[in-house]
Amino acid sequence: VLSIDEVIKIIRGAKDPAEASRELLNKEWKTSAEINTIIGLISDSMSFLKDGVYRLTELQTKAILDMKLQRLTGLEKDKLEAELSSMINLIKEYIAFLGSGEKLMKEIKNNLQEIKNRFAVPRKTSIEESDTDIEAEDLIPQEDMVITVTMNGYIKRVKLSHYRTQRRGGKGKLGQGLKEEDVTTKLFVGNTHTSLLFFSNIGRVYRLKVYKLPLAEPTARGRALVNIFPLSDGETITNIMPLPSENDENQNIVFATAHGNIRRNSLADFHYIPSNGKIAIKLDEGDKLISVKVCNEIDHVFLSTRFGKSIRFV
Repeated sequence: VLSIDEVIKIIRGAKDPAEASRELLNKEWKTSAEINTIIGLISDSMSFLKDGVYRLTELQTKAILDMKLQRLTGLEKDKLEAELSSMINLIKEYIAFLGSGEKLMKEIKNNLQEIKNRFAVPRKTSIEESDTDIEAEDLIPQEDMVITVTMNGYIKRVKLSHYRTQRRGGKGKLGQGLKEEDVTTKLFVGNTHTSLLFFSNIGRVYRLKVYKLPLAEPTARGRALVNIFPLSDGETITNIMPLPSENDENQNIVFATAHGNIRRNSLADFHYIPSNGKIAIKLDEGDKLISVKVCNEIDHVFLSTRFGKSIRFV
């Protein structure tokens, strides 16, 4: 306020705003002792106060130059001094407030109490316990998938919608990305919620839902089964069987081994299988599991050898 006339003189005497800005920035302004105290408390790193003089910052200089000269000359000294005094008192109060932990806590409590009083209305919605348990699987949509397995032990699932019906003369579509000397050995359709039983050559069984298989494009190879199940050295998956969705009380599983042994188990025996698998059938030394099928009490089971002999079980 004391230097307003000098500010106006500098602006009027400058050739352009750039020169006025330089003059205002380089000018050392005298201040009162009271203002010096406030400046020392709130001054930022772009301004400085030394030996009772103060230099304007670029932001302050820009604010002055942005004001019309008519407004600068029309400023009332008494009005500005009253406004400055009021702001100085407010700044002192705020600084004292921020420096007192007790005052801060009191203000926080008052604000929280005000919020409580303002919103102290009964809850419009009721929160009740529910007996319904939602599993992660319930959030997975049911979709039909094409599951493929290769001779080298790669498995994947592809959305059935990727394959469209082709008319006579259609050229087909690539359904599996394969390396040399690898071929697709198993292909079937299952729902994402369908449980699959994986039987190995040493007679162990593993269980996995279709949605947990790697989802891939038709041209992808898939993922190696050895990276999905904890297979031991020399253990390979030889049979994959989708579990029936209907009632399995009368359903059975028939096992056949390379040495010609056959056995039947209730399908219910395979409802629970630990993540590391379990023994499905004990094999003699040198024997291996070659086939697993689901059947019921009225089915007939035929076994045939490579020499053309066969046997039927009723």
